[in-house]
Amino acid sequence: MHLPARRLLLAALLTASPAALLAQELVCHAGAKNAAAPTLGRVETWPALKTELFIGPDARATLFSDGSAAIIDRARSELVRIDRKTGQVSVLARKGEGPLEIKAAIAVVAGRGDSVAVIDLGNHRILRATRSGPLATTQPYKFAGATVLHGILGTDLVEVIRGRGTRGKAEAVELNIRSLGADSALALRTVKLSDPPSDVGIFTQTGIGARIGTSQLALATGASGDVNLFGLRSGPDRVVHLEIGAPIPTSSSMATRLVTLASSQLPVASRQAMVSGILQNVPTNPTYPLFSRLVIGTAGNFWVQRTFVGDDAGTVTPPVTFSLNDLSGFRWEQFSPTGARLADCTMPTDWRVLAADAGWVLFAQDDAENTRLFTWRVR
Repeated sequence: MHLPARRLLLAALLTASPAALLAQELVCHAGAKNAAAPTLGRVETWPALKTELFIGPDARATLFSDGSAAIIDRARSELVRIDRKTGQVSVLARKGEGPLEIKAAIAVVAGRGDSVAVIDLGNHRILRATRSGPLATTQPYKFAGATVLHGILGTDLVEVIRGRGTRGKAEAVELNIRSLGADSALALRTVKLSDPPSDVGIFTQTGIGARIGTSQLALATGASGDVNLFGLRSGPDRVVHLEIGAPIPTSSSMATRLVTLASSQLPVASRQAMVSGILQNVPTNPTYPLFSRLVIGTAGNFWVQRTFVGDDAGTVTPPVTFSLNDLSGFRWEQFSPTGARLADCTMPTDWRVLAADAGWVLFAQDDAENTRLFTWRVR
């Protein structure tokens, strides 16, 4: 049942015309006990970027302690810092195979001492940088499987990896948690999620993760409302069930429609044949994921980004980032630490998520001139 709600606007404060301002909003509805905007958070509008920097949909990003962003556009593999107050863009590390260069980054993680760790799959190492530039020290990195999460918990740079499932066999989702040390990776523990066993196929998400404090992880698949809370090295562990509704059955027509939308980058002449080939040769998950991203707010609430099913924000057009690797839609929902549904927010259809971590979401909006940034401080 939908909670009684009132309309809230978390408006970004822009010096623009009223028409332009209207497009820069998260439209939120909250329950009667959660009707104040501060309970949902606030949106911060960044100044215009001083340098032309169109950030691609496959970018990796995080925030420094002053709110400035460290971003890698994977097409260029340059690590840049964007100043939160001025919009100034500075290059922290360039593309290449040299000692302080980046070849193919898969993650940028906010680290200790106001630094970031760049996990560089191409150079098989982890490069660290501060707000002023790269540090001289690096550490080795060996790829171990499909990644669910990278993050700093306490003194550990943590990586969560999904275990390899057996195609054609329904299995429980198993995740491996390891600490990326200075010389090698240390296995911390292996955990199984509470969702029913499932086969790997179309619409199966690798996994969803978020940090809670310095010693706990929230992990999920999005297939149900279950969020599994695990200690970094040991229990106690528990499951929080979000009041998000029942799993969505995947019909044949729904699978065809969504796979077609997710394949928009394919040539038009061959798209239909390729979509048919995917649907015929890869098993389709019997249920469609309920959510695709998880963020823990500063007040301990759970925020999830709902998947796109075709009716988000009254439109059948998915976000520009929509693909079989990112099923995200336009709607976010807030749940209490015990899983009770509190509120929902719809982001503008021309916004996309660049990154998210404990307490914040970084949005990008592209226009004819450049990319604009917005930080949502979630509670």
